[in-house]
Amino acid sequence: MKLKLEDKLKIIKLYEEGWSEKQICLKYNIYISTLRRIKRQYREHGIESFKEKGKNTKYPIDYKIEIVKRILNEESKTSVAAELCVNDGMIYSWVKKYNELGYNGLIEKKER
Repeated sequence: MKLKLEDKLKIIKLYEEGWSEKQICLKYNIYISTLRRIKRQYREHGIESFKEKGKNTKYPIDYKIEIVKRILNEESKTSVAAELCVNDGMIYSWVKKYNELGYNGLIEKKER
């Protein structure tokens, strides 16, 4: 389930009001890792980091390579995603493409 901005803000508010992680996860039917990513993103980047960035955002190849290398050096996808405000699913996809196709897997189709 994709959380909307309003849900993420409600989650942060409940946490600040003293709700436990378990209570919040049960209420919103989310994993604890998702809750912790939301909390970390809020703590490090504030509410603005939850705003929509627009669809089809293009990331430079060097940026993708830097992130993939961090993951291959055993950093957590979730923590890197929260730190950089990038969707962890996108990071997973980049790592998978890199493992399958190498550098070329990260190049946009139009650039190939």
